[in-house]
Amino acid sequence: MTGNIYFIIKEPDMSPYIKRPGDDEEAFARELIAHYPAGTSIIHVNVRENDLWVDDASTWLAMQEGFKAMADAQSEADAENNALLEKIKTDFGTIYADHILECLADVPAPADFSRLQIVDKPTGRPQAEDWGSFKQVYVEQWSVGMEGDSFEGYIYIPLPDGKFLKANFSI
Repeated sequence: MTGNIYFIIKEPDMSPYIKRPGDDEEAFARELIAHYPAGTSIIHVNVRENDLWVDDASTWLAMQEGFKAMADAQSEADAENNALLEKIKTDFGTIYADHILECLADVPAPADFSRLQIVDKPTGRPQAEDWGSFKQVYVEQWSVGMEGDSFEGYIYIPLPDGKFLKANFSI
């Protein structure tokens, strides 16, 4: 079975039956939830190759809405970060901005959903890093997770005007 999506409906005192969505799976789920009386079980089933996902339709719908909200939040953060990086490029030049982008890519930063910021002072410790336009960054980091090999924190990149670009990272 490949690419099969369907809903199993189990009304009280009735045998279960299957309904298949049209093009808009989410709208179909909303219609089912609104149509059937309380006490009806509506199960979303997705079979792809050798994988099977089974969720209560309301839970599945909430997850889809959550995924969309996360994608929107990431798009907003990316747009703000790109605008700030363009301002840095305008204020300090393409070469300086390119060196910042190389540094951020190496970290990697910014972490998902986080926004770059301009701050007056860094936290953390100075760290010698030769990125061409700047020779030092400040890093504040801590260990996360049970394994002890995952880290997150902030990197502060010096700007020519004495301020710092603050970026959250998670590796």
